[in-house]
Amino acid sequence: MMAKMGNGTISWHRIRGVIFDLDGTLINTIDVYVKALNFGLELYGVEKITKGQLGKYLDESISLNDILRHISPIFEDPSTNEKCKEIVVKRYVELEVDEVSLIQGADLVLQNIKELGLKTAVLSARTSMGEAKWRELRRLRIDRFVDIVITAAETKRKPDPHGVFRCLEELMLNRDEVVFVGDASADILAGKNAGVSTVGVLSGVGQRDVLSKLGPDLLVDSVLELMPYLKLIER
Repeated sequence: MMAKMGNGTISWHRIRGVIFDLDGTLINTIDVYVKALNFGLELYGVEKITKGQLGKYLDESISLNDILRHISPIFEDPSTNEKCKEIVVKRYVELEVDEVSLIQGADLVLQNIKELGLKTAVLSARTSMGEAKWRELRRLRIDRFVDIVITAAETKRKPDPHGVFRCLEELMLNRDEVVFVGDASADILAGKNAGVSTVGVLSGVGQRDVLSKLGPDLLVDSVLELMPYLKLIER
């Protein structure tokens, strides 16, 4: 059975793995990102950024270093840029314990996928590596449902398909056996560039009209709406 939306179809009975974006797809982070970024900007006397402005940068998977350059010319200086980035990241880590939470139903969807015997990857635009890239997954107790985590520190940034190809390689799956789920334009484009099925979710930075124009195979309000489609997967 196929679910249809936009320009493509998903043959759910063939799916053997799911690749998820992290921020805005599985966890709520945009408000904390805004707080952390504005904390750093204020220290440098730079005007604060709005949630909408930051969301547009994140929708395109623009790195923090480049976001800072867009915001103010003072961050064209590499040393100033890097120091502000460190401040912002440190502030985010301080805030995340109390303020970052799971998208509603994300844990249930991940658990269901695991029980179906599917493989799961997280492909994030973050630049953390090693144990650090698993930190929030462990704190939110969803790490047990995830097989691999790939970040922008280990591959090219989305919408380049390299990260998706890396996931396919490590999961040992073919393109027609995987669906990529994400909230940003960069996620949908990365999936399309890699030739995998794509699902857009409206729980993060991506806007409905923008994501719709990219033609994801399916567009839903959140990952929880994937539950009926998972029932179409053959065990």
